[in-house]
Order: sequence, then C-alpha cells, then structure tokens
Amino acid sequence: MKGEDREGARGVGDEIKAAGVRCDVVTYNSLLQLYVKGEDMEGARRAVEGREAAGFRSRGSTYN
Repeated sequence: MKGEDREGARGVGDEIKAAGVRCDVVTYNSLLQLYVKGEDMEGARRAVEGREAAGFRSRGSTYN
C-alpha cells in the first residue's frame, strides 16, 4: 500500500470509537480493507466482529 499510512488510519479508527461515534457500514468495510491489505488478520477479525456487534450483517461483497 504505497503512500498510505496504515498506522495513522488505525489510529483514526480508535479515535472514532473512543469518541463514542457510531461507525457505519462504510467505516467497517474501510477498516477491514485496510487490515487485509496490511496483512493484519487480527485487525480484520476485530473489524468484522465490530461490524456484526453494531448490527451490520457481513455479506459476500464484504469479503470480496
């Protein structure tokens, strides 16, 4: 992911959650994509769990 700041993006995700802002489906999908591209499968698992805990269903398009 040339030119992208993975750590900074992860920090933004943490800040969003700490501020009590409810993430939407786009936020969860973006975080999931970030973790997968960075080969952080633990982060990807947490993104999927967070998405489902927030009431968003995962579909095939989520994993593509």
